[in-house]
Amino acid sequence: MALTLAVFARAGRLYRENPILVLPTLLIQGLAFGPPLAGWLARGHGHALQSGSVALLVSLAWLGVYFFAGNFLTAASMGMSAAAWRIDLATLTDGLLAGTRRWWKLAQAVLLFILIAIPLGFAGLVVLDASIPQEARRRAFLTHPPMAVIGAFVVLGLAFWFFTVYLVPAIVIGERSVVDALRRAARLSWRRGRETLALLAPLALVAGLLVLGGKYGAELLAQGPLWMRILYEMLNNLAEVLWGTYTTLAIAGQFLELEGAVQGLHARPLAPRYE
Repeated sequence: MALTLAVFARAGRLYRENPILVLPTLLIQGLAFGPPLAGWLARGHGHALQSGSVALLVSLAWLGVYFFAGNFLTAASMGMSAAAWRIDLATLTDGLLAGTRRWWKLAQAVLLFILIAIPLGFAGLVVLDASIPQEARRRAFLTHPPMAVIGAFVVLGLAFWFFTVYLVPAIVIGERSVVDALRRAARLSWRRGRETLALLAPLALVAGLLVLGGKYGAELLAQGPLWMRILYEMLNNLAEVLWGTYTTLAIAGQFLELEGAVQGLHARPLAPRYE
């Protein structure tokens, strides 16, 4: 617990001293404008077939850009966070090097999870179809799931995050292969479970509050002036970017401290590496 509190404190200081850390997360957030752009371009054409073709082409192009840029920027953000943790200074060069060297390994991890998720999703649909044969009830279940189902998915999501929270740093910072990084991340989370839970609990709580605030705030302002809705959306996105950057920095720092403690790399884990 003491280690995690020290990690949070040092992450806050490094964040203030290295505001450049926010840039990769900000660019990742900007990639989310791809689908709305596709819809806007499609509405600009009157013919239905032409509109659908434009939307499809833009969506496919966006998926390609997102796949490359998303993984590149994720690796860049983790690389810059590691540099800040090691020498108290993060530069764009750190991000470019990490993104160039490790983006494909991160992409392989994403593809692996997609390959696992597809059959699981298909199996879930088969079970849902067998258990709720009526189309109307099935649609109502999907649009308004019971709280027990939502809670189960939240628990599963948190368990998944617990065992994979160190996956990205293991790939980017530890320079491991995908399978080796998965094993290392799960083993590190399990062996240092208290520190990992102490790290994830506040990060997940604040992230959840931001998501709920964005959802219900947008609903409350749905009938308000357009400028107010736009301003609220911008502020909410900015808050998510700032917290996402801090989350990456804290996870990178805890990974380095735990790996160093396990491997005996240094006696003072929270001291700058050049001291």
